[in-house]
Amino acid sequence: MAANMIGVQKRAIIFMYGMVPIIMFNPILKKKVSPYQVEESCLSLVGSCSRRSYKEITVEYLTGLAKQTLILKDFPAQICQHELDHLEGILIVENVIYAMSEKNRLIVEKCSNFVSFVGNEL
Repeated sequence: MAANMIGVQKRAIIFMYGMVPIIMFNPILKKKVSPYQVEESCLSLVGSCSRRSYKEITVEYLTGLAKQTLILKDFPAQICQHELDHLEGILIVENVIYAMSEKNRLIVEKCSNFVSFVGNEL
């Protein structure tokens, strides 16, 4: 869970690493290795989508006591990347839109432009 997704404007995430909760303050993705496509869902979206993730990542972060570095692989790496995306304002719905066909993407853009236009006219 990313703090900003529950209305707390802090750069903090928490996720389970096996049975251990990992809390990261001001996390920074330092290294990413071996990209692959993964099917992913989110509590903020119904359904799932395909997105790029990395099999291994290195994250630097603060705890309440000191700076830490953690290397994560496979599923824990995927979960951490998902939460890091939230901190950057990236939702998987944006990955869904990106993965859509060009025709559907144009429809979404036209709808967005229309909504912006209507909003400006009100």
